[in-house]
Amino acid sequence: MDSSNVLTALEELEKWRARRVKIEKRLVAIRRERWAMERELEAVGQRLSGLAGALFRPEERGVDAHLLPPFRFER
Repeated sequence: MDSSNVLTALEELEKWRARRVKIEKRLVAIRRERWAMERELEAVGQRLSGLAGALFRPEERGVDAHLLPPFRFER
């Protein structure tokens, strides 16, 4: 093999290795972001579940009369 071809092949090999490292770093960043989004989505799902439970399965709860607005028998 000609020496110029060997140098060209080595340069190409280094170029592809650098691309691979760059892509792997980007993949790690994307996986971290995905993990954070999944955690956030899970928290939102739990919150929505709690709200849906309060809407569709109302239960009797004690009410503090001092927190209610004044009630009058007026028309």
